[in-house]
Parts: sequence; structure tokens; C-alpha cells
Amino acid sequence: MSNALPNEQPEKIDLPRTSESESLKKIRHTTSHVMAMAVQKLFPEAQVTIGPWIENGFYYDFDKPEPFTDQDLKAIKKEMVKILKRKLPLIREEVSRRKHNAAFRKSMNLTS
Repeated sequence: MSNALPNEQPEKIDLPRTSESESLKKIRHTTSHVMAMAVQKLFPEAQVTIGPWIENGFYYDFDKPEPFTDQDLKAIKKEMVKILKRKLPLIREEVSRRKHNAAFRKSMNLTS
């Protein structure tokens, strides 16, 4: 539904692109983590692979035996709302590549 009169053009809205807004980049990055948390809770067998922010949003790839259904996506969205309502603290930590790799190997139960 538009607020424009019959002979008027609707007002153009320019939304920022991720690359133009550090705040939007942080929001999208954080939201992708919330989505991954929701998926992991609802589908423990799903393995999180990659999930960056992109110019017009964010995404995550999951390794899961069966594709997500529309019902699954609704459940994920509902779980994301529950997670956000918990108001968990957001902590940003920058670490060296070496420290990151060591933490990753530990989380994946890999050795050396």
C-alpha cells in the first residue's frame, strides 16, 4: 500500500548498502550468528559452514541431510526471536589468525 496520491510517484527510499555502513555490517554479521544459533538448537545434526554478511543481507550455508522446508524456516525465525529476547551480551573479540585456528581446531575436535 502506498501513501502516494494517484498522480504522484511514490517516494524513493535509498537503503544503505552493507559496504557503506559499519553499523549495518555489524547488525548483519550478528544476525547471521543468531540464525546459526537457532539452526543449531533446532537441528543439532546441521553443521554450520560459512555465513558472511553480503551487500544486501547475509546468509549461512549449512550441511544438513535434508533441505530446510518452509516450516523449518518459520521455526528458525521463531527461535531467532526467542534468542534475541534473551538479550545476550554481544562481545566482539579480535584475535590473531593463529589463535583463531587453534580455537577452531579445538571446537571441531581436530588435532594438530
